[in-house]
Amino acid sequence: MIKSRYITDILELLLDGDKDGLLARQQIPFLCDSNYDYTGQGVFVRFEHDIRIEEYRLKNEFNLCGVKIQTEEYPIEADAILFSKDGLIDYLEIWCYNGEDYPKKDLMKYTLTQNWMNSPMKIFSNETTFLYRPVNQAELDLIKQSNWTKFPARLPEQPIFYPVLNEAYAIQIAKEWNVPAYGAGFVTRFAVRTNYLRKYKVENVGGEIHNELWVPAEELDEFNSNIVGLIEVINEFRSK
Repeated sequence: MIKSRYITDILELLLDGDKDGLLARQQIPFLCDSNYDYTGQGVFVRFEHDIRIEEYRLKNEFNLCGVKIQTEEYPIEADAILFSKDGLIDYLEIWCYNGEDYPKKDLMKYTLTQNWMNSPMKIFSNETTFLYRPVNQAELDLIKQSNWTKFPARLPEQPIFYPVLNEAYAIQIAKEWNVPAYGAGFVTRFAVRTNYLRKYKVENVGGEIHNELWVPAEELDEFNSNIVGLIEVINEFRSK
């Protein structure tokens, strides 16, 4: 599985074009972004393959380019080129063409635009909103097992996932609920695509700070896939 949502977004736009691209797109779930080689002007991202990818091996080679990368974080403009080997996705090259240095990390806020000849000119922007989630130790352990990329599935008696909109509310829940019930409470912070969050109404359940979103348990996988970057622990509370 590709850990970087940024890299996944680039691949999905690059492979949303001709017949070979659409067929190769089926390989994405079986890729692992195993190596990042930063060159100063860009980065080479090399992929390892799950054995199940063999079912989707193409008979011919394919090299695809034409996704423009822009960001407000750095004064860069970049392009992406995807290379194959023996019918499988091999590596991705991202390179800056405006002379600026490429950062040695994933971009967090970016706009991707298809710009090859006769492309659909699809544009993807990942403006994000920070949310907060108080968790207990067991939940934190499961988040860690996911490499800090997703929240664990809800239990049968938990039909709703409740991320909250501010740190103060998350701290209150961690201290007043998680610590008495479990002996420890942790406040996590994470960024989610703003466009995706517009489908959820902000629910106020008390005072001025008590704003949260109600995400049905069956939508949690989709919610997790719209997290940008990693889930981080920003506060920790334990019983005395």
